[in-house]
Amino acid sequence: MTEVLARFTKCTVVSIATIDHAAGEAAALTIARRFGSSCRAILVTNEDMVVSAHATFGHVLDVVTGQWRDLRQVIETPKRPKRSVQRIELLSEMARSVGIEADISVLESGQALADVKATPRQDLLILVQPTDPLARQSHPFTELRHAALSAHAPILFVPPHLPTGSRGILVLAQREGDPAIEVAEQVSRVIGEPVKRSGASRLEELGGIWEADRTRLPSIIVTARDVQLDDPAFVSRMTLRLGVPILLIESEA
Repeated sequence: MTEVLARFTKCTVVSIATIDHAAGEAAALTIARRFGSSCRAILVTNEDMVVSAHATFGHVLDVVTGQWRDLRQVIETPKRPKRSVQRIELLSEMARSVGIEADISVLESGQALADVKATPRQDLLILVQPTDPLARQSHPFTELRHAALSAHAPILFVPPHLPTGSRGILVLAQREGDPAIEVAEQVSRVIGEPVKRSGASRLEELGGIWEADRTRLPSIIVTARDVQLDDPAFVSRMTLRLGVPILLIESEA
């Protein structure tokens, strides 16, 4: 385990507090547990940032219920000061249920984005994704994805539900010596699953391969960032389409 922890010194789970995606948070904490007994969790909360989505999509995210509403239906909603406390308690309970201790911070958007951008290269960012397509395209989440890529730290995009069973670690590598191979082997030694090399070298090639047989899904896909994968929205969509966590690392070793 020490070899992986030398690369992934700390796991940080990042989630938007006002979007209800408990299943994704549970999946993220389950993965974090594989790399140690503790992690940091950031709940991003800022009403101004969240409701700014209406400028593009004509909808607003209710910061109390976490539900999207048409702008014509928007009314003043009384703030609930206990909401952050409730979210911390819920996330703490989730963490305990999977056997992990989580140091949870509730940060407004500016501080949260700054923290994410400052993530050291040796840490692992685990990004919880909303299942709602509108939420994934909203200003809060797109800013969060870009902040994660700005950190140059490995990023794990997590689907709402993890593949069941031990399916192995799939590595996409275009050449021998690709840094994704080294990271996949290190992860393999921690979680005890074999590394498999895919005949495909890009994420977009995997969709057709697996459409015929969904029982062959791996536990994690590891791939190095390249020009085609610099768009975090694409990686996010592929994570949800394939139903497999995708670990995106820097192309430099």
